[in-house]
Formats: sequence, structure tokens, C-alpha cells
Amino acid sequence: MRFAAHIAHAALILSLLAAPASAQKPTAVDLAARARAGTLRTTGGTVTSLEDGRYRGARVEAASNTSGPVMVWLDDVSIGDGVIELDIRGKDEFQKSFPGIAFRSSTDSVTDAVYLRPFNFRATDTLRHQHAVQYVSLPAHDWDRLRKEYPEVYENPVSPEPDPNGWVHVRLVLAGKRISVYVSEGTEPDLVVEALNERTSGRLGLFNPGDFANLLVTPAARR
Repeated sequence: MRFAAHIAHAALILSLLAAPASAQKPTAVDLAARARAGTLRTTGGTVTSLEDGRYRGARVEAASNTSGPVMVWLDDVSIGDGVIELDIRGKDEFQKSFPGIAFRSSTDSVTDAVYLRPFNFRATDTLRHQHAVQYVSLPAHDWDRLRKEYPEVYENPVSPEPDPNGWVHVRLVLAGKRISVYVSEGTEPDLVVEALNERTSGRLGLFNPGDFANLLVTPAARR
């Protein structure tokens, strides 16, 4: 599985290197500026600008009556194949912190997402430790269905284990249906899955409450 992920990732990087210079450069998305300007559209929560040293971005909080995922949409930012990078900070609070990134979204409720469970990063319980990073394809394949029908396929531990209360770097490599997730600067993907839908591109969004900073989006070059 990890060998296949390396092949997909290598092919993507080669396509970027072969592209014109303008296609190779990542696009920095200034979440802090967008939050201050009020141009981030939210569903189920609020978003404010955040400045924390080198971490410049946005803080997402849930509204008091929110029952489902909290989303913050970047309606003008989309991606098909390529690389998404950002820093995420959650909390070491059991069953209360699930920050992540939504991508290839076609509507507010139809989206793929990868999210973290920081409270499981360093859990001593073996099963909890296994459930540190999760892929979902909403609305049809939420975490509960995936865990019941495909146990330990769409969620994994992360290595090295980050500080559950600190900033964590997350990198997603999208290559066709293959999604490779790198957490905490690891050299090996912590999770490799096949997308559970046929969408090839769509919008980006911040997924659930947490702190988000330094978002970079690098679309793969078109051949």
C-alpha cells in the first residue's frame, strides 16, 4: 500500500516539475485576511482571523446549536489532482476535537474530507491510537459507517505522534482516486485510501472547529 502511494506521489511531483513555471508554484490562501474581510462562508459556526507567530490563519468555532459538521467554505478555491498543505491545531479533549480539510466538494453537504482526532494521537489504548486520522466521503460514507463496514481502512494512527494541543502540519496528495495523507512532517503517508466517489474536482473548505493556518494549494499540471 505504501509503495503504491509513493508511485502516485512521485508521478504527481514529476508532473509538477514538467509543467510551466507558473503551474509549479503553490497558491497561498490568506485565511487571516479572508476572515477579517468576511469573505469566508460558514455553515454551523463562526470564523475569526488568527495570528500566532508564523501561523497566520483562521479560528473556526461551532455555533451553540450546531449538530453536524462545521464548515468554512472557500468558494473561489478548488482542486482536482494536486497537493493541499496547511497547519492545523486542535485540542486534547476526548471526543471534542475533529479539525480537518474538506476538498472536491460539489455542494455544502457533498464533500470528501480528511480530519484529525488530536485526543487520540498519544492515546495508550491501542484502538483509540489507531483512530487518529480519518477520511470520509459525505454524506454517504461518514466515519461511523466506514468503521463498521471497513474497520481500520479509512483511519490510521500518525507517526511521529504530534503534540495533541499543538500545531500539526498536514499534506494531502490527490492523484486520481488515490488520496495520500501525511501528518506531522512524516516521510511516509499516515493514511492512503481510494476516494469513495467519482468526483474529480471541487471546492475547498475548513472542516470542523479548530485553528487553521498557512494554507497552500498546488494543482497538478495539465498534460
